[in-house]
Amino acid sequence: MMVVPEKENWRHVFDLTKFNQRPEKLDPATYRDRVRKSLLTKVRIHHDLTRDEMAMTPPPEVQAMIGDPRLVELAYSQSRTYTPQELRKLMQAIRRWGKNN
Repeated sequence: MMVVPEKENWRHVFDLTKFNQRPEKLDPATYRDRVRKSLLTKVRIHHDLTRDEMAMTPPPEVQAMIGDPRLVELAYSQSRTYTPQELRKLMQAIRRWGKNN
């Protein structure tokens, strides 16, 4: 049997002054770019490529690796803008992507 010594009475005081708001809000352009980078990183890891190999892979080959037309458009379309709801659906598609390939 283990004996735990009695601790002296103490109290933890939470300091919530630093957490009153998010320091920086994400603007939609950087959010889209982050989703795009996560897609390309997942594709690179799924196909067991290094960053250099992925950079040297021609775009048509990467598009063939991705397969899903919506995700290909996300990866390569510079002019397309997405609503937050569309980006959420694309993130769900990215999460499911590697499971059925």
